[in-house]
Amino acid sequence: MEAVLVLSSLVLISIAWIWLVISSVPLSIALVLTALVCPIATLFMRGRGYAVWPRWVLTLGLVAGLTGLGLLYQDQPERVELLLSGQWMESQRQSGAIQGAVMGQEFTPDRVLWRGNELVFEEGPENSIRRSLGIHFHTAPELLDNVSVDRLPGDQGAWPEVVLQWHNGALTPPGLQRIADSYSLSLTFTPVTNGKVDLKIHLHLPSAQATWLSGEAQLLSTPPWLEQVQAKQRAAVTQKDAAPPEAGLGGVSEPVPPRWHPVSLLALLDEPELFSGSRLRLTTVTGRVHEGRLKGVTDDRRIVLAQAYGSNQVDLQFHPLDLSGIETFSVP
Repeated sequence: MEAVLVLSSLVLISIAWIWLVISSVPLSIALVLTALVCPIATLFMRGRGYAVWPRWVLTLGLVAGLTGLGLLYQDQPERVELLLSGQWMESQRQSGAIQGAVMGQEFTPDRVLWRGNELVFEEGPENSIRRSLGIHFHTAPELLDNVSVDRLPGDQGAWPEVVLQWHNGALTPPGLQRIADSYSLSLTFTPVTNGKVDLKIHLHLPSAQATWLSGEAQLLSTPPWLEQVQAKQRAAVTQKDAAPPEAGLGGVSEPVPPRWHPVSLLALLDEPELFSGSRLRLTTVTGRVHEGRLKGVTDDRRIVLAQAYGSNQVDLQFHPLDLSGIETFSVP
């Protein structure tokens, strides 16, 4: 509604402006220049010969524009602030290519930071945060023993708490909601140079929250728990390198046999081409196990598993919510 009012006001003001200038041509040059340079001033100049109807249309356009901006300020005050400050296009986000929605509102974080045991995404100035999404690991500290966190609805064990904060407008109090479980989360931390950490996140909350977040960002410093994980990994590598190689018959080292490894469901759905043709083992929530090779992922995000029966082939489709585990058969 507010967009229609603003656009209508621009059209009405443009028409009234042109109409006012043309109708004032028979008047003096000073009055013509006033209509051309400052048409709003003609609304207060009675008895100077200006036509009435162009000024009525100009007044209607101004009223429509102010009404539209008022409604826009109630719903999205930050957009009005950008327009009034002359910033017609929002500046590039510091957090990188990460986007989503919080309670149905568009969410593009300006900052991504680790605070205590929380991963926080914030949008807006630091002293006036418009929307934020936090993933609190104080309820599941054991998940921080690895560089990746994967949670699917129905998973057993501890869950991080997701905290949402948002504003519905300047005249309404901010909203706050906490979600304890039953959402989808794939989170990966990758340390890089200079103490920075790249992270990749895919988060989908239940439809009632209308909230999701997806993309990549960077932490400017390494969280303490990640430093501990890195230290453990370096110690494990050093210990493995120091251990003598296992030798088979004749002193020749035996090749490591392939085995089953767990795979993230969200990683499989987002990048199926990496697993195309791979041997997979799918376990359903009812306990059934299906083995085959990945044929692909359909448009409605169903996993297609190809199984060979002699000279024939059968394609099975699985909905992600029907699966409790996915494994791939490969060399570690």
